[in-house]
Amino acid sequence: VTPYPDAPPVLETLAQTHRLVSLTNGNADVTCTPLGPHFHFSLTAAGVGAAKPSPKMFLKALAQAGVEAGHSVHVGDDPHLDIHAAREVGMRAVWVNREGASWPRELPPPDAAVRNLYELIDWLALLPDQPPSVV
Repeated sequence: VTPYPDAPPVLETLAQTHRLVSLTNGNADVTCTPLGPHFHFSLTAAGVGAAKPSPKMFLKALAQAGVEAGHSVHVGDDPHLDIHAAREVGMRAVWVNREGASWPRELPPPDAAVRNLYELIDWLALLPDQPPSVV
């Protein structure tokens, strides 16, 4: 796994003020990547017994992090599996749209769309109630 160049410095910055959680449908172990040290914990579909967009994945992350959905933000790149699914359980959701794709018309818009993770830091700074968790 080779992270995007913006991922390590942004995660390092966010980890100082936010509880970071990794959720994946894949089989990569985030703890074995350069990003691993920045996450409070990581959940996989295999470990949870359900894959995104199942609410189980998000609810398990919230329960384990000890935060309510409204005090968390899910950051992802898939409109259906990440953004819509997180919003269905009451989380804020930020779409990472590195390619400039169009948002699917059938879905309500995300809380924010960013082209890179530096823009995520800027968006989080504008929130009146900084969320304790970024999933």
